[in-house]
Amino acid sequence: MSEAENKALALRYFSGEKELVDDDCRFFLSGDMPCSGWMTKEEKDVVSKSIMEPVGPWTSTIGDMVAEGDRVWAEWESNSGLTNGNTYNNFYVYMFKFRNRKIIEFKIFIDSLHMFRVLDAPEIRGEPGDRQSPITKITERFVFSG
Repeated sequence: MSEAENKALALRYFSGEKELVDDDCRFFLSGDMPCSGWMTKEEKDVVSKSIMEPVGPWTSTIGDMVAEGDRVWAEWESNSGLTNGNTYNNFYVYMFKFRNRKIIEFKIFIDSLHMFRVLDAPEIRGEPGDRQSPITKITERFVFSG
């Protein structure tokens, strides 16, 4: 698939076409929250449903998108009122990896402090798990003396 086709698929995902996610997709969520780190599609679906209780319209704004090979990076802003009275207005960078017109890897870099401040779910506010790296391929490593 071309980079333009991959960008179009990412936009379709943001518009609500969740069937673009492969059953074996791996998800990464940044931060130190209990729900942070690598997870399966099923685990991500459970977490997503349990932490967010939006009320009223949910607005998604997509900013810059950059594609290289089978990957697309996108800026995303979401905004919604919540049932607890707070407003959720978060900013993300998403990385999609595609194969055969499906998302097979998904990395979400998010303002986890904002999530902690406005969401009441134990998946956000509980004890943090082990910190995990989103890096799946090392291009280069630099070591600096202190």
